[in-house]
Amino acid sequence: MQVNYGIFTANTATHDGGAIYQSGYCTSTVADHNTFTSNVAGRDGGGADFIDFGEGPAGADHINYNTFTGNTAGHNGGGLFTDDTGDQVGSSTDYDAMIVGNTFSKNVATEAGGGLAQSFLSTFEYDKVGKGFPIGVVKNVFRRNSAKVGGGAAIDFHSKRSKTEKFLASMRKNRFVGNRAKSSGNPAVGVFTW
Repeated sequence: MQVNYGIFTANTATHDGGAIYQSGYCTSTVADHNTFTSNVAGRDGGGADFIDFGEGPAGADHINYNTFTGNTAGHNGGGLFTDDTGDQVGSSTDYDAMIVGNTFSKNVATEAGGGLAQSFLSTFEYDKVGKGFPIGVVKNVFRRNSAKVGGGAAIDFHSKRSKTEKFLASMRKNRFVGNRAKSSGNPAVGVFTW
C-alpha cells in the first residue's frame, strides 16, 4: 500500500485509524509526505494505524516525512500507531519498520505514545533465526505530545521471546520537546511490555 502527498483533516473512526487504517498481508506499506491534522480514533492511531502481516523485508512499514498535528487516540498512538506481527525473518540489515523524518506535534493518546506508538510481536520465525525484527525511529521531532505512558513515543516489545532472541531497535537523532506523560518515568519515550 502506498499513500503519498495526501492531506487528511478532521476525520473520525470509532475504532482504529482516524484518517487511515490498513491491516493485512501487504508486501509493504509506504506513507510519505502526508499531513494528518485533527483526526480522531476511538482506539489506536489518531492520525493513522498501519498493521502489517507481511513476510520478510518486503513486509515493512516505511513511514517518512509526514506531519501529525493535533490528532487524538482513545488508546495508543495519538499521531501514529504501527503494529508488525507477522513471520518476518529478522536480520541486522533489513528493517521491519522505518519511521524517519516525521513531525509529531500536539497529539494525544489516552494510554501510550502521544505522538507515536509501535507494537512488535515475536513469532516462530523470530525464535528460529535467533535474531530480531529491527525497527528504526530516526530523525523525527516530537513536540508537545501527551499520553499516560511515553508522551512523545512508546515502543512495545511483546513478551513471546526466547533466551536467544535479540530485539534490534534503533532510535537515533530524534528531538523531544515539551512532551508529557501522566505516569512516572521518562516523559519523552516509554519502552515497555504489555
